[in-house]
Amino acid sequence: MAEPSKDAKATARWVPWTVFLLAVAIATGASFLYRESERARVALEDAKRDYEEMQSLKGMIAEGKLRSRRVSPGTESKEDPMSFLGRKAVQAGIPQNVFRPSRSTGVKQGPWTETSFTVTMQGAKDAPILRSSVADFIVAVETERPSIKSKNLSLSFAPGSGDLGNVSITFAQFQRD
Repeated sequence: MAEPSKDAKATARWVPWTVFLLAVAIATGASFLYRESERARVALEDAKRDYEEMQSLKGMIAEGKLRSRRVSPGTESKEDPMSFLGRKAVQAGIPQNVFRPSRSTGVKQGPWTETSFTVTMQGAKDAPILRSSVADFIVAVETERPSIKSKNLSLSFAPGSGDLGNVSITFAQFQRD
């Protein structure tokens, strides 16, 4: 019987090592693909959660738009705007001792007259003005009287608090002559 050559012996020694290296490479590749699939699964779950959140916000926005359409411009009361602003401030929970409205003269712009109303509120250190009350006040005014829109807002926060120290809001009311 013939004896194997030196090349055949060398090749026979390297075959197990080559198979071992290929197995390690395949295992490493499989591990990498598994990690990537796990990351993709987590990203998909995050995207689903974000989508559901956006859908709920979309519903809230649609509901808010529907609510804002309920009061039509033709149903505005003839109440004086100064007393209207005072009434809305009370309903929003703004204390009357910090609420000061003032009216400026009307400016004529073509067939329209713009009347501005400036509301200033100054809170105390121990009793700042709540942000939610100011937001409720603005929303209530603009919802109930579509002809009155907020024009300028100046807000300064109370030190060490998330609430407001000073607030100045200018509303503009447009009326056709």
